Amino acid sequence: MKFLKILAIIMAALVVLIIVATVVARIIFTKEKILSIVIPKIEQAIHRQVSVKDASISIFPSISLNVDSLVIKNKSGFQLENLISLEKFSVKLKLLPLLSKRVELKKLVLVKPDIYLEKSTEQNSNYQDFLQTEKEEKIVPITFDRLEIKDGRIVYYNRPKQSTIVIEGLNQEGELKRVEDRILTSRGKLSIGDIQLKRTEEVLSYPLELDYQASYDLIFDSLNFSQAKIKFAGIEIEAKGRIENLTRKAALNLELKSENLSVAELQALLPQAQRNKFKEWKTAGTLNLEARGLWDFKQGIRPSQLDGQVLVKEVQLTPAQGQASLSIPLLTAKLSSTSVVVTTSQAKFGEAPLQFKAILENFDQPTVTGELSSTVDLSLLPKFLSMVPGTELRGELDLKTNFFGKVKEFKNFNLAGAATLTNVGLASPKLAQPIQNLNGRFRLGQGELIVENLSAKQGKSSFNLNGDCKGLVSYLLAKKEEKTSIKPMFKFNFSSDYLNLDEILPAGDTLVTTKSDTVPANAAYLGLADFMNFDGKLKIDTAIFRQIQITDFTGDLYLVDGVLQLTEDTCRVYSGTANGEVTCYLNDPENMKFDIKVESQGMEANQFLSRFSRIQNHLFGKLNFQGTFSGSGNSVPQIQNSLTGNGKVSFTEGKLTGWEFYNKMAGFLSLDEMKEETIKELKHLFEVKNGRLYFQDFLASSGKADWQVAGSLGLLDQTLDYSLNILLAPEVSDQVSIFGEQADFLKDEKGRLLVPLKIGGTTGSPKFAIDMSLVSQKLQNQLKQNLEEKKSEINEDLKKQGKDLLEGLFKKKKKDG
Repeated sequence: MKFLKILAIIMAALVVLIIVATVVARIIFTKEKILSIVIPKIEQAIHRQVSVKDASISIFPSISLNVDSLVIKNKSGFQLENLISLEKFSVKLKLLPLLSKRVELKKLVLVKPDIYLEKSTEQNSNYQDFLQTEKEEKIVPITFDRLEIKDGRIVYYNRPKQSTIVIEGLNQEGELKRVEDRILTSRGKLSIGDIQLKRTEEVLSYPLELDYQASYDLIFDSLNFSQAKIKFAGIEIEAKGRIENLTRKAALNLELKSENLSVAELQALLPQAQRNKFKEWKTAGTLNLEARGLWDFKQGIRPSQLDGQVLVKEVQLTPAQGQASLSIPLLTAKLSSTSVVVTTSQAKFGEAPLQFKAILENFDQPTVTGELSSTVDLSLLPKFLSMVPGTELRGELDLKTNFFGKVKEFKNFNLAGAATLTNVGLASPKLAQPIQNLNGRFRLGQGELIVENLSAKQGKSSFNLNGDCKGLVSYLLAKKEEKTSIKPMFKFNFSSDYLNLDEILPAGDTLVTTKSDTVPANAAYLGLADFMNFDGKLKIDTAIFRQIQITDFTGDLYLVDGVLQLTEDTCRVYSGTANGEVTCYLNDPENMKFDIKVESQGMEANQFLSRFSRIQNHLFGKLNFQGTFSGSGNSVPQIQNSLTGNGKVSFTEGKLTGWEFYNKMAGFLSLDEMKEETIKELKHLFEVKNGRLYFQDFLASSGKADWQVAGSLGLLDQTLDYSLNILLAPEVSDQVSIFGEQADFLKDEKGRLLVPLKIGGTTGSPKFAIDMSLVSQKLQNQLKQNLEEKKSEINEDLKKQGKDLLEGLFKKKKKDG
């Protein structure tokens, strides 16, 4: 009993001693005292500013430290101010293990840790000094009964590559225990709600779960993980392995295994935009992965040994439309430390066999070699590729190609092979007329595309094309920012028996609206000009463009950086000949600008005027024309409103018949209606500006009159503003009664009557008026002339009378003498 009493007294004394020690510790080591000692040492160690909002410490029954709002600042020169921030940090240290020189934590809790890692340049980051150690260090044997990380967040920003990795919703529960003096065992669960991989154009987002068991040998510095179950974006993978020399130059021996992964699960790895495309697809197939390898990190991060394979079985991809299309009974990927070999077996695209093989080698400067061959039913492509809704494609593509190149120099890939199109048809809302009977052969070699005998029909039109395009492959494989400097050039010869451009590229609006005028001029292949330049020869037997029939057309076409030039153009049009040059700026397809220089000889006037004016089936003869024009627009009204130009016109061997405008003018002058009038000659200069056609030096001669015109015609509103002087033949002059007795004053010595008119209104409803200013001037001039004539007569009489008087005087003087 005495022993028990003594023992009780001793225990009570120890309790009192611990309580007193705790009180003394709290008095001596206040919060402020602790922070003033600890924070400077931390800042000195990590070379960064540290701040803590609050902290507390206790010793009994275990040493506990609680910290609120811990913040470690970034150095200057980085995007965010904080490197690490913690809402709460809590640790409990067991006392008794310290007597055995062991550090054992009862609990370690991190609440809302937020870590920001940034690589500002290729050589600089906000974490690189943490990775630098002066000597090799072993792991301090610290164990814990419970580790908790709650709602953590980690951001890694690579500024040079403009990429970001964001880990959100990081939670972990685990333990690390000491089983023997040399063995530590650990088990736990880690989950991440969202891993985001962000680049400038896309964001990939995946969840992650990890369930693990591992042990660490302190003496041999080796980590053995007997179980690691990984679930990444719904894909489950089992891993086990061993890491030797963990704290020095580590070497990893790893085994991976995954069985019966479905193709649908693999789709979860695709970007969201790609997943949406396959949302309605029916997919089938499984994937099995088995691999083992050795990574000696003294030599780098690539495996020094690797043996494995990926087997993809019974893959079936069926589009939403329900027609089975792509099937791969077996796809094999063999993995080694030097190469990856991918092959297919008995694959089919539709009912056509598909063969594919690719080899990835030389991981320092990776290269890819492969081959692809298939006969493709093109009607399946709209189900697989993104095309304009309503697109219909048919025909056959026979494809055989080989490829080789460095992965890091993708634009310099070598492609060789051939593709043959047979009976291809294409209908699309982007095409005014479907393409039919498209046949041809394409060859690829040394980055050059060669087109052989490509022929097709579109509506009533047909054409044939041969050519070659250098640099096409490198352009298609280049990065977006590189494409502007390496635009390929397609050199070609184009020929056609009949080409109706009004069917293929109908106008948005014309002077005479037709059914085709409402179809937008957006043929799909005009988009080729966005990434390709053209240099070609044209030969067209018959062409129709904006209701103009052109025959025997030859010329050179250049289309470079969106500027179209037609040079050395010659053709027959409206029964005459024409030649010229055209420049069209296609960079703004909604308002295309153009410059035209044209010269023609012997065109039939009626055909020309019927297309471009209201004078239809009235003026016949041979028209010679020379002019330059500039304008913009896609419709006739737009072009008329913007058109500027000038030139000259001459006309011979013609006649004017049944023109209503002439008959209205004849009615105004009380002349007989005209049935037919012979035009001996017509010539004038013209200028187009501000939506009007101006006539200069307009002279015309017909059987009944001579004509002189000055003024303008509105191209859009057809308004008239003319001054017309008509010098009528004598037999016609007497029919005009509007001048009354003054008519004689307006006649010349041949009896031809001058009729000066002002013409306003419109071509459909012209307004005529006598130009009284000219009549008045003519009358005044005539009166002055009459007065001069009278004065001359009086002077003559006086002179005669004076002469007679003088002669009489002289005779009388002589007689008197």
